[in-house]
Amino acid sequence: MKKITAAIITITLIAGLVLAGCGSNANEEKTTTAAKEEATTAAPSSTNYTGAGSYTINGVKIVPGEDFADALSSLGDPDEFSEAASCNYDGMDKTYTYDGFEITTYPDGDIDRIASLLITDESLESSKGIKIGASLDNITAAYGDGYVKSGSMYKYYADDDIYEYFFLLAGEVTYFGVAIDS
Repeated sequence: MKKITAAIITITLIAGLVLAGCGSNANEEKTTTAAKEEATTAAPSSTNYTGAGSYTINGVKIVPGEDFADALSSLGDPDEFSEAASCNYDGMDKTYTYDGFEITTYPDGDIDRIASLLITDESLESSKGIKIGASLDNITAAYGDGYVKSGSMYKYYADDDIYEYFFLLAGEVTYFGVAIDS
């Protein structure tokens, strides 16, 4: 059942990334730079998101926008791999699926840069302790209410491009991670 759920989430995410990369998202409630600035300053400073924009998985630091080569070498061969023509860049977007997490990259010349990290492992937690199954109340208690909402996704921007995100289904976090706007 866990593998079926992970497969459904993976397919949903890939479809979402393809659609997000190839067209505009009419459901995003706040899309301007001003809205992103508001998102990082709207909550009281004690609960504002000040995240570093990275996660460490199995001892490997994953930073959106960074070259994926060293992390790939450290993580080893993925359980699954897929690639598709990039909508935004010249080359192939790639998805590396491991047990409990997935890393997507985008091409930049001869290197692949990290676009996102998606976490589905119930034992892993966000930079502020949020896990699979948490509610929006749990998230706002940890991060504040300065999020940008896009459909069922709640984004907390670390800067203009990198954000930590939480996807809620039926009121609970089903996956979360960190990504970069492309």
